[in-house]
Amino acid sequence: LDRLVCSVNDCFPRTMEYGYQVYVNGTVADLCFERRHSDVETRVVLDTEKLMGKLIDYASAAEQQAEGLKAAGYNHFSTVSTEDLLACSQSKDLVMHSVDAWATFLHSLNINPD
Repeated sequence: LDRLVCSVNDCFPRTMEYGYQVYVNGTVADLCFERRHSDVETRVVLDTEKLMGKLIDYASAAEQQAEGLKAAGYNHFSTVSTEDLLACSQSKDLVMHSVDAWATFLHSLNINPD
C-alpha cells in the first residue's frame, strides 16, 4: 500500500489510474515528484474499486522477485520489508532499526556489512 501511495503521490504514469494527489485541504494537487523538494504537504485519494487488484499485482511481483533470486542461486536469503529497510527516512530514532534490517538481509546473502 505504501508503494502505491508513494507512486501515485509522485504521479508515476502507470499508477495514476489508481488515484490522484491532493493538498491537505482536499483540492487536487499537481506537485507530483516535486513534492519531495517542497514544504507543501500532500495526500493521495485512491480508487478503492481498483485497489485490491493492484495490491495483488505487487504481491505477485514480490514473489516472482524472490523466485528469481532463488533461481540465481540465492536460496537462503532473509525477507525484509521495505518499511523496515527505509524506516530511517521516517525518523532518526529509527536509524538503528533500518541498520538492523539491512544487516539481516545482507548477512543472508553472505555479505558482511562493516
